[in-house]
Amino acid sequence: MRAPIAGPPINTLTTSRRHAQVSTWPCGTPDAAFVLRLRGREREPRKLAALAEVSERLIGIDGTPQTFRYIEAGRRWAAVRRTDRLTITITGHAVEVDQLKLALVDDPPRDLLGPNTR
Repeated sequence: MRAPIAGPPINTLTTSRRHAQVSTWPCGTPDAAFVLRLRGREREPRKLAALAEVSERLIGIDGTPQTFRYIEAGRRWAAVRRTDRLTITITGHAVEVDQLKLALVDDPPRDLLGPNTR
């Protein structure tokens, strides 16, 4: 059997001269209210993404401009380019897509981390 929790009953209404307030649950909010708040936070970015328009942007790969499908929602964006053998997906925020300079690499571990990485 669990020991009773000390203190006033949970979710009771208390009144003072200045205001009326509902006492808080032990974690600050009831579980249902917490879940609703989280879902509300998730809905806003999804709404922005759903309403965003898809366009095309040029992004340089090895100095040659290539066409990417581009979408922007708020300050976040994504760009995708598909070829027969490769899909390039780039996501970002707080950086302008026009600042990107991409390069193809033959051996990513060697080219990005150095020759002694294997």
